Amino acid sequence: MKKLISTLLCAAMIFSMAATVFGATALGNFEVKKTDENGNPLGGAEFVLIHDGMTEPAYSAVSDENGIAHFKNVADGAYKLKENTAPKGFVKSDVECTVIVDMGMVLSGYETDNSGNVVPVPYQTVIFVNKAEPAVNDPLTVYIPITKIVEKIGAYAPGKEIFAFEVYDFRYDGKVSIVSNTIETDGEGKYYGDIVIEVETEDIVLEGFLIREIKGGKAGWNYSDSVWEAMPVFDPNGGWTGDFEYTIIENGDPVTYGEAFFVNKYYRSFVPQDQRPPEKTEESNPNTGAPVLFYVPVIAAAMGAAAVLGKRK
Repeated sequence: MKKLISTLLCAAMIFSMAATVFGATALGNFEVKKTDENGNPLGGAEFVLIHDGMTEPAYSAVSDENGIAHFKNVADGAYKLKENTAPKGFVKSDVECTVIVDMGMVLSGYETDNSGNVVPVPYQTVIFVNKAEPAVNDPLTVYIPITKIVEKIGAYAPGKEIFAFEVYDFRYDGKVSIVSNTIETDGEGKYYGDIVIEVETEDIVLEGFLIREIKGGKAGWNYSDSVWEAMPVFDPNGGWTGDFEYTIIENGDPVTYGEAFFVNKYYRSFVPQDQRPPEKTEESNPNTGAPVLFYVPVIAAAMGAAAVLGKRK
């Protein structure tokens, strides 16, 4: 029996020596686990191992339906383990950790024990947790009705004009996009239109905002200085009706209306030189500058004199 045990030990030593001589080394195998925030397994996540000092992955593995990614036959070395691609609908984890393979043993690293000895720390399955991607809501389209009043205070009537408006000072953070913010007028009168905006969330307009006219520099116009505060109108159950009420300061006091209106006055009392029609002038003789009509009676008299002379002969 002793002879048999001795023979087996000898064979093991010879095998070990042969493996070293011919370059055969043990390879490491380990797992990574992928879950959502509730601990549910997630498949389809790709993980990579990157050798220290390198940038390209040396190994990769993808989690299965049980959330397990298997790394097999990993050669000795120190690696950075990280998630490369998250499952669809989830945010990629930014966790990175170290994995060491040493003679086939998979380690998380080394530590010093109470005796001062450096000992390996066995690898324990790393769990990567993914958060779900935030829901992307379609933008909400908001219509803000406004009234433009055009008045003539000069001698000439206003023609076609386009006025633009600004919405600003939103009290809730979020994305606001302008779809339409102009009204076209054509002469005196009242004109109705809408400022149309798209907001990321309804909350952006529920805190109120301000409206004012963007002042232009077109000759002949007095632009409105009005600044309106728009506040949403709520139903008895506390839901927004989609309408607004508009408040403006008049004589130092806030006054609320059902519409926001802006008055523009056209004051032009003369027509600029470049817009006046050309004046009519008499046609002149190109040689003397005298009007052509001056020569008509002269020519007629000369013809009469020639006729008289002809008869005398």
